[in-house]
Amino acid sequence: MELIENSSINSIYYTTTFSTLSLFLIFNIFYSFRESFNETF
Repeated sequence: MELIENSSINSIYYTTTFSTLSLFLIFNIFYSFRESFNETF
């Protein structure tokens, strides 16, 4: 029982971390794209 709860907490933790990293990456890409877009025009 404890093991199942622990693995569920782990999966939630990894999902949250992965989502945060993905959002951070997307934001960085979008920001650099905007910067280059502003330089071009």
